[in-house]
Amino acid sequence: MPLLSPNSPNSPTQKPSHCGAIQPVHPQSSFFTILGFSDATFAIDQKDLKLRFHNLQKQVHPDKQAHLDEKERIYSDKQSTFLNKAYQTLRSPLSRAKYLLHLNGIHIDEGDSKTGMSPTDLMRIMDIWEAIEEVSSKSDLDVLVRENEERIAKEIEILAKVFPEGDLVKAKEATVRLQYWNSLKQRLNDVEF
Repeated sequence: MPLLSPNSPNSPTQKPSHCGAIQPVHPQSSFFTILGFSDATFAIDQKDLKLRFHNLQKQVHPDKQAHLDEKERIYSDKQSTFLNKAYQTLRSPLSRAKYLLHLNGIHIDEGDSKTGMSPTDLMRIMDIWEAIEEVSSKSDLDVLVRENEERIAKEIEILAKVFPEGDLVKAKEATVRLQYWNSLKQRLNDVEF
């Protein structure tokens, strides 16, 4: 994958051709641009994301930069750290949605899980918590896990539709619900018999 021009805000700014030195992360780089995506989008091919990450990480990983001077090693470390954070954020649908909202000035905290949810959703959540407490068999648990996976898939589908439409209100609502369903997934994973 060719690197973008070091003078572009979309550039990973690894090694400009005029000097061959590792450069600092460009202050206007986003997680999308550092990984070479031209658009900040919810729909990302995970294999492509992983390939981009590994190819860039090979270029800047600090373990491969021991021969450089101290300044370039520091830049290399910062590049590598930024790439890792970008990759971890973009590979998860929930963190990617939160990041896209963040880029648009909308922030979601852990405490926002129930804010903005409809009374119907809140009642449904209470019913699910009761069902978890009453689970008495692995097959009952499997049903709850499957139902929750379906809810997660539905929210991801909604996000894939509303982000390109620019509907940030619906994107925030779906992200809050997805955050909750992911928390519920963790709770379901913790159930033991």
